Amino acid sequence: MSGKPDRTRDRDQLYFEALAHPLRRRIVRLARSRAEEELSPVEINRRLGEDLSNLSYHVRCLVGFGFLKLAYTRRVRGATEHFYQLDPAVAEHPLVHALLGEDEPSSSAKTAPRRPDRSP
Repeated sequence: MSGKPDRTRDRDQLYFEALAHPLRRRIVRLARSRAEEELSPVEINRRLGEDLSNLSYHVRCLVGFGFLKLAYTRRVRGATEHFYQLDPAVAEHPLVHALLGEDEPSSSAKTAPRRPDRSP
């Protein structure tokens, strides 16, 4: 037993499962880079160039895993377009950064700018 509470192990396992597929990792990276925007599978398709039905499936998976949240819907030519936003708590979790192959942003890097070297 690792000493972690079961809830943390369960969450970690969920993150591993959610990001096991490379297309889901690409979708999450895109959603992170567009954190202020809501994205629909159609818009993700335009940016990633993947098959729309495959993208829609993986977006639904990410919704089920709690990574994406439905922001709003819109009627388009008789169909309903769904727009999603990345859950900020999930997006900033250190394990998610690691699984995406990104360096975790350090709190000191966010708050303290680097000082220029003032050597004579």
